[in-house]
Amino acid sequence: MVKIGIVTVYNTPNCGSYLQAYAMQKVLHQKGHKVYFLKNAINIKRKWYYRLLQMSKYLLKGDMLAIQELTTPYKIFPLLQKKFSITNKTDDLDLIIYGSDVIWNIADAYILKNWKRFLGYCVETKKISYAASSDAAKADTFQKIPQARKCLSEFSGLGVRDIPTKEIVNSLL
Repeated sequence: MVKIGIVTVYNTPNCGSYLQAYAMQKVLHQKGHKVYFLKNAINIKRKWYYRLLQMSKYLLKGDMLAIQELTTPYKIFPLLQKKFSITNKTDDLDLIIYGSDVIWNIADAYILKNWKRFLGYCVETKKISYAASSDAAKADTFQKIPQARKCLSEFSGLGVRDIPTKEIVNSLL
């Protein structure tokens, strides 16, 4: 049994992020591996503030269906998160998979703030990426992280999901 860690955006009330994380975990479990997600710190309060503003707008319009659609992910989110085993340790893992998602979009403030987690900075465990994306980030944005080249060069394998990310990785390596 191989112990695998996954670095992705799993803990946000976004259906796509949750489903890609759950699907990867499920496939790896079916292949006989023990799977953990490496802990991320997501600030849901900021998202709630934005949702409250949206709900106020829909409340004034009397659109209760729109309000229900905005709040449903927050109701089921805590239940869904219980399907993931979370760890903060990397040294007892055999492999860490980075992806799939926009984990290299350093144009996003959250990803930039947590770049060490998403680029595998100072992680000694074997690392690969699977369908990682830089999304809106441009190659020159990676200059904000001088260690990005070194981090990516330490991966055993790099798989990306789109051509812009491939071009960024190629330019860095």
